[in-house]
Amino acid sequence: ESRATGLARPTNRAGGLEFTLNGKLTPKLTINTSGNLAFTEQQQIDITGTEYKRSATSLTARGRLNYQLTPEDMLQLQVNAQGKTLAGSGYREPMATLNFTYKRALTTSLSLLVDVRDVFHSQKMETITDTQYLKQHSLTRYEGHTAFIGLSYHFGGVQSQRRERRGQDGE
Repeated sequence: ESRATGLARPTNRAGGLEFTLNGKLTPKLTINTSGNLAFTEQQQIDITGTEYKRSATSLTARGRLNYQLTPEDMLQLQVNAQGKTLAGSGYREPMATLNFTYKRALTTSLSLLVDVRDVFHSQKMETITDTQYLKQHSLTRYEGHTAFIGLSYHFGGVQSQRRERRGQDGE
């Protein structure tokens, strides 16, 4: 206890579970995902000295699905999601975004990429504070969906490293 006020000290508790899932769902479909399920509890004291507890359970996940259409063509969907998060005297609302990529191999080293970010224009940050003395609702929206078309060139890599090792080993 705090000797000056006789009130309990504010405390925080947190716990969670992290996960990763990677693998082939079919010969042409792979998944790569990770995230965590978290629980947060905060004991706070407001400006009048009143104690209160706040808690949130939140799922945060990042995931990619890759689909190999042909040996040269690949589609990728990427999802980023974050659940309700405690922030200051308020909380941040859940948010999610979806990105899409198409990749076409032109040669073994050169690829054409078409990348669309925030496909559904859903990326935003919404924070809500609702206390006895402060009521605030903040909404930040990002630029929205953006498309990129470009070329990707792969320098070196595993194949060139194998060739270097063969040369060093006298093969």
